[in-house]
Amino acid sequence: MVRGRPRVTDRKQSVWRDPATTGQIIAAVAAVVVALIGIVVALINASGGGKTASGGSNLPTSRTSSAAPISPSPSPRPDASSGGVVEIVDNHAGTRLYADPRGDLPSTRVGPIAFGVKVVVQCRAPNMSGMGSVTAFYLIASPSEYQGLYAVSDTFANGDPLGDPNGMTNVDPAVPLCP
Repeated sequence: MVRGRPRVTDRKQSVWRDPATTGQIIAAVAAVVVALIGIVVALINASGGGKTASGGSNLPTSRTSSAAPISPSPSPRPDASSGGVVEIVDNHAGTRLYADPRGDLPSTRVGPIAFGVKVVVQCRAPNMSGMGSVTAFYLIASPSEYQGLYAVSDTFANGDPLGDPNGMTNVDPAVPLCP
């Protein structure tokens, strides 16, 4: 063996020069990116229904179906029998319920209100939960398992067409403030 600089044939080749290895690296990086995108979308859906504080949608365009959006009855009006305002759930994952506007969970196990369900809302309370994606909470007045619980206002249509990805209304102005 000759001392001094190693000969070119003794050096290891870079992994980037091997097309098979390069393809494997690119495929692995792509898989990680797709997984991260999936996690981000899941977190967005779980955090409050896809409307941002500025009013736009933060959900992907697949939020709506290929069918034409269903329009709610024109501008929900107060329901004379309950003294509230009819609102329609506009979050495809449903609307989670809370015991209070601080975001505390209810003492009984209650599932989310499903997409497209109409409920009577008694009033709105300011967000005291610390959840940045929440504008306000609605107190549910509908005579059902949801009565007396709070739901995030941003997850309702609030007078916008149901399923509209460009819906900008985070709180329906027809809903009065809670005393």
